[in-house]
Amino acid sequence: MKDKEIKNVYVHETFNIWSQDGEVHIHTSNDHHIVFNAQNLYNDLDLIISLVVKEKKRMDEMCKKSIKESLKKL
Repeated sequence: MKDKEIKNVYVHETFNIWSQDGEVHIHTSNDHHIVFNAQNLYNDLDLIISLVVKEKKRMDEMCKKSIKESLKKL
């Protein structure tokens, strides 16, 4: 992929999610339309869920730490 520029799509929020013809469609709040092959997405769900849970826990800990620091200043 050295010759091609990799383009990233940041998805902050989803606008609509649906499935049709063996595909899962995600329409994002910034008007991107992402299409996954349903079988491949299903095969990756274990890893996707693990990563999401890991990051959610990390973000929760950051939030708790921030709250504690704010309370100390009161």
